Amino acid sequence: MMKSYTPMKKIKLMIIAPYCASDKGGDSLGVFRWIQMLRDKMEIWYFSTEQTNNPDIAHRFFYQNCADSPLSKIKKAWTYYKTDYSKPNFLEKPDIIQIHNPHFWALGCHFPGVPKILWEHDVNWNFLKHDMTHGPTLKKIPFKKLWRPWLLWRATQYEKKALKQAAHIFAISETDKKEFTKKLPALENKVTVIPNSLDPSHYPATDALGDTVLFMGPLSYSANRDAVEIICQELAPRLPQFPFKILGGGTYEKPHPKNVEFLGFLPDILPILSQARVFIVPIRYGSGTRFKIVEALAMQRAVVSTPKGAEGLEITHRTNIWIEKDWEPFAKAIERLWNHPEEGQRLGKAGRQFVEERHNLKKHADLVFQIYQNALQGEA
Repeated sequence: MMKSYTPMKKIKLMIIAPYCASDKGGDSLGVFRWIQMLRDKMEIWYFSTEQTNNPDIAHRFFYQNCADSPLSKIKKAWTYYKTDYSKPNFLEKPDIIQIHNPHFWALGCHFPGVPKILWEHDVNWNFLKHDMTHGPTLKKIPFKKLWRPWLLWRATQYEKKALKQAAHIFAISETDKKEFTKKLPALENKVTVIPNSLDPSHYPATDALGDTVLFMGPLSYSANRDAVEIICQELAPRLPQFPFKILGGGTYEKPHPKNVEFLGFLPDILPILSQARVFIVPIRYGSGTRFKIVEALAMQRAVVSTPKGAEGLEITHRTNIWIEKDWEPFAKAIERLWNHPEEGQRLGKAGRQFVEERHNLKKHADLVFQIYQNALQGEA
C-alpha cells in the first residue's frame, strides 16, 4: 500500500515593524522586500505598530499602536527603552519573531520561548549620536548638552542588550556588522549580512537619457532633510543651468533656488527615476545601505554619492558609481555626467549588472530560510 504524503507545515514568521510598503522610505521598503523574498517559503504574519491596513503581501495582518513620536522616542531612551507595550491578543503563537527595530524589542517579552531575530536597518547608536547633535529630536530640550551623553549611553546599552538576546541578527552591510562585532565580539557568528535587495525584473533598465538631477527620500528622515539642505545651499546654486528635483513626502519651508523643484510623495517612483540623467545622494550621516542607490542602479541611472551615502555597498568609484566627498567636486561630477552622457550610460549599465549579481532578492532567500530553520532548532 502506498503511504500517504503529509506536506510539511510552513514556518510561521511574525515580522514586527512600523510600516510595510513599496512606496515609502527605506525601513518600510525593506520590510516589504523582505516579505516579498520569503512569502512563498513561509507563512508571513505582519504585526504593524503604526500601519492600520494590510499591505496585501503578508498572509496575516495584525495592528497595535505603539507611539513613535519624537516625545515617545525621548521617553524610550529615558526609560532604558522599556516601553510598556500592552500584550498583543493572539490565539496562537508564531514559530519565529523578527523585529525590525530595536525600539520594539520589548514586544518580544510577550512571546516567551519563541526565537527572536533582530533586523538592523541602521546601527542605531551611530544614527542617534548624529541625530542628537544635528536632528530635530532634542533641538528644543533644555540643557541638551548635559542630557545627550546619558541618553545616548542608555540607548546604546539597550541596543547591545537586544543584540545579545537575539537568536540571530541580520545586518544590511559588512560595515554595520563590523560595528556590532567591534563592540560585542561574541556576536561574530550570529550576525549575517543580507543587503538591501530587490527584484530587478520590476525595474526596467533603459538607455534613454533623462533630463533631471534627482534626489529621492522622505523629508521626515533627518539625514534626507540634511541632504536637501546641501542641494539647496551647495549644489543647485553651483549648477543653475540644471533642473534639480526632490522626490519624497514632507515639506521644505526654507527659501530654495529656482532650479529646485519639490515633487512631494508619489506612489510610483519608476517614471521619475527613468527621467533622471543623474541621481544624487549627498548624504552626510546614517548607516546601513541606501535602497535609493540600489533602485537607481537597477534603473541603469548614473549615480553620484558621498562616501557616507554609498557606505556598505561594495561598489567602486567610476566603475559603477561616482563618489565625491566635497561639494565642489560633487557638483563638477554632476556636470561631467550630464555633459558626457556616454560616461553616465557606462556607469548605469555597470550599476545594473552589480544589482543583478549582489542585490537580487532571489539570491538571498535560501540562506535566510536556513537561518530560520537553525533558529527553530536552537542553532542560529
